Amino acid sequence: MNTAAMSDHIQRLKDDHKDFNVDSLDINLDSDPYLSFKKWFDEACDNKESEPNAFCLSTVDLKSHQPYSRILYLKDLRDNELVFYTNYNSDKAAQLETNRKASMLFFWPGLQRQIRINVKSRSRRGKKDAVEKDESIESVADEDEEEDIRP
Repeated sequence: MNTAAMSDHIQRLKDDHKDFNVDSLDINLDSDPYLSFKKWFDEACDNKESEPNAFCLSTVDLKSHQPYSRILYLKDLRDNELVFYTNYNSDKAAQLETNRKASMLFFWPGLQRQIRINVKSRSRRGKKDAVEKDESIESVADEDEEEDIRP
């Protein structure tokens, strides 16, 4: 890897950043965080954002205390549930099994918006809506748990 060329790119890009200036953060928020998310998600889709259902899921391994992040896709938005698929043999599944707390971050650059959702996951392992033998659906909302959704 040519580190000099990489530095040139970073040098060029660091000054290319634009501040968010489309809306103030509280202009489009509903008192119900799920309605706010749905509204912003619909706007991202209507605005033709590239992969508006892509998000960064961050988890923490309790043994090493190491955070891990990866890009996933939102597969469904049900009553107070954000649903994604996972392989139960993955590090992600093991981390969610031992530590249900996770964070989801959606970023829609065209709208100059991002939203972080701190959640507790709920596995649906063994349910009929599991998609394949090695995949399942993770729901990141429990009706009796508090979620923290912030722009």
